Amino acid sequence: MGAASNNITQRVLDSIFNGQAFTPPSSLWFALFNTDPTAANTGIEVSGSGYARVQIPSMTFAALMGGKMTTSNNAKVTLPRATGAWTAANFWAIFDAQTGGNLIAKEALLVGATVANGQQPEFDVGDLVITLE
Repeated sequence: MGAASNNITQRVLDSIFNGQAFTPPSSLWFALFNTDPTAANTGIEVSGSGYARVQIPSMTFAALMGGKMTTSNNAKVTLPRATGAWTAANFWAIFDAQTGGNLIAKEALLVGATVANGQQPEFDVGDLVITLE
């Protein structure tokens, strides 16, 4: 299950305990990573012909599942069709911007993969699960 980044954890805690204003992102962007982005956002993002982050259409409202507060994507997330091979994808991440931006959450893929020319990765409803404990 996806873990919150240092950035988002700090913003939420400062909002609750120190009265700091917190404005949620206006959009969420899905990315693939070769290496673990880590909670500090230090990983290497996938690259290759046709690769680009995609906007996440929507997420579920948080609910308690298995003793943890959880949210997940409630619409399919479809990346662009590869026009050439991409570097190996081993992690997924959610950001607040199409490029750069702040890491919000990240998680290892169940099975790493290299996207070949012509393939178009998709993540079904409920595949991107994020928890706060």
